[in-house]
Amino acid sequence: MARTFATNRLTRVSRRSALRTAGPDAYTRWYQGKLAWTSEAIKKAWTTWGTIVGDPKLAYGGSQYMLSTSFGTAGDPLFTSPPRAYLHHEASFFTSFITKDNPTLKPLTDGNYGTDVLANRMYAEMFTDDDFGRASAIAVILLLAVVPVVVGNIQRFRQQEEVR
Repeated sequence: MARTFATNRLTRVSRRSALRTAGPDAYTRWYQGKLAWTSEAIKKAWTTWGTIVGDPKLAYGGSQYMLSTSFGTAGDPLFTSPPRAYLHHEASFFTSFITKDNPTLKPLTDGNYGTDVLANRMYAEMFTDDDFGRASAIAVILLLAVVPVVVGNIQRFRQQEEVR
């Protein structure tokens, strides 16, 4: 049986959910096996996770899609036209799945030489390294980089509308 996106992510996501909802002390005790899975803190973590993945507005396709999608094709909705998803969080090796299914896309360095995509770095700082200050600084840099592009697109759109 192929591993699904949900089963592959289950451990990492449940640990993050427990850390964020129960706090570091409860998380550490749970992770070390000293806090039962049936404790209120861990129940809350799983309930929170279930609420997120069960809502089609928060997770593409909702729980049924997450539970039945192959790990290798989980990013495919990013590349449909129009896109059916806008964010997919995964490890750096995941680019091999994306480029296999979308051969015209090529990562510039594929994460070699200590490189990273700026948006991915922001996400990693926030959700993996828990460095919210650095993640916020990267978000500001991204915003400043994107604003001129958005303004240019709006101006082009207005010009096209005037021609019509």
